[in-house]
This record gives sequence, C-alpha cells and structure tokens, in this order.
Amino acid sequence: MAATSTSLFLKSPCSPPSQTKPFIHRQYTNALFQSRTSRTKSVNISIIRAQSNVRKEDIVIVGAGIAGLATALSLHRLGVGSLILEQAESLRTSGTSLTLFKNGWRVLDAIGVGNQLRNQFLEIQGMMVKSEDGRVLRSFKFKDEDESQEFRAVERRVLLETFAGQLPPNAVQFSSKLAKIETSTDSETLLELVDGTRTLAKAVMGFDHQ
Repeated sequence: MAATSTSLFLKSPCSPPSQTKPFIHRQYTNALFQSRTSRTKSVNISIIRAQSNVRKEDIVIVGAGIAGLATALSLHRLGVGSLILEQAESLRTSGTSLTLFKNGWRVLDAIGVGNQLRNQFLEIQGMMVKSEDGRVLRSFKFKDEDESQEFRAVERRVLLETFAGQLPPNAVQFSSKLAKIETSTDSETLLELVDGTRTLAKAVMGFDHQ
C-alpha cells in the first residue's frame, strides 16, 4: 500500500471581532410514656441536630478538566454558582491540541470565550493529501464544502486556563480527592474527601478528565 501525507492550509488570525437545609443525623433515646391503661412502654424519639462541620453548596462538580470547567463556566454565565473539586494540586494542562470545528466554536461563543481563543490560534483553511512520491491525491478547502465552517486547533493548556480564568475566585478547590459519596436523609448528597472534609450538595456532577 502506497504511503500518503497530509498538509493543512493555515490562515493568520484576525482581530478580535437560598440557603440549603442543614444535613441532619439522628440519635435515638428512650422515653417513657404512660398509656391510658396505665401501662408503661418504651418509645424511640428522634433528636435532630445540624452538623456544623459540613460545608453546604448548591452544585458541586467533581473534576476540573475541560468538561468540568466548561460546565461551571456555563452555569456562572447563567448566574448559578458551583464548586469544583479537583484532586490534583493544579490544573492538569498536559496534552496536545484539540481540533474544533464550527459547532465547538459556537459553544465557546455561547460561554463567552470564543473570540479570546480565536486570537491565539490560526484558522485551518484546507487540507491536501499526497502520495509517497509527492503526487496530490486530494486537495480541498473547508469553506468550499461549507461556507460557515470554522476549523482551528486549540492547545489544551490554553483552553483550560481560559475557562478557569473566567470563573470566580476559589471556584476550583484543588487537592480535593473524593473518598466517599452518600445520600443524606433529605435526598441531598454528602461528599467526603480523603482529608475528612465534608460537603453537602443539592446536585453533584462528575466528569472524567478529557
């Protein structure tokens, strides 16, 4: 089988166009009640006490990768706060570039970082496929196929730092490895970290690093 090579055509970047309910636990004690028949019997009574050492959040996102940060930023744009728990000590910025087509750029525009990223990366205009001996097998421009197409390769590090830079201070809590997750008595979710820190959330979203 003959070997082929692929070339890309690049274009220079253009100018920038309510408070939660307390988590409860129960202790049981015995109390004696006198019945109408004067008999005495034992009854269990629940004593409800709030746990003062539990942090309360509306939304907790587990994982500060691309998906987790993008979700947090989308919620932030809608006026909804969230806390991101990340087990690493900082953003995991290793990795190569991501190739984004027009639908990806529409999402970035919707969360307000599209133009900031466009100014840093070249637009790929087209592609050429050659055989091993240099013969052109196919050559085309993306906008010839679709005038609205937009094709750029974005560095992962820059993408993550751009998302994180748009979030409020302390939105990402690093060195926060999740050890246990449970459902509380009022259907909220209790997250416990390996250091013993506990957080109670109304909603929890988990994202593997991508």
